[in-house]
Amino acid sequence: MEKCPKSHVPFENDPSAAPRSVHGTPKRRFSILQRKVLTPNDFSSLDALAERILAFERHYETVARPFQWKFTRHDLRKLIERLERRDPVNLLAA
Repeated sequence: MEKCPKSHVPFENDPSAAPRSVHGTPKRRFSILQRKVLTPNDFSSLDALAERILAFERHYETVARPFQWKFTRHDLRKLIERLERRDPVNLLAA
């Protein structure tokens, strides 16, 4: 474990130290929150923002279902091949 350069709090910088799902979960949750709660950004105060987030959290806990991933490695490989045929130079630059 290393220490954050600006503090004395240790942090883990090894991605293999935690399961993949742990790394992706906050990103997925924030993505849902941003799409369904934070847009448009029209909050009159931080308290209004906090209340909307908490209300959404209570609602989402009752309706949330596990994601059913349908995009496979094979699908990704086909997509990359199709993009490479379209514009191989700019694909590498991205």
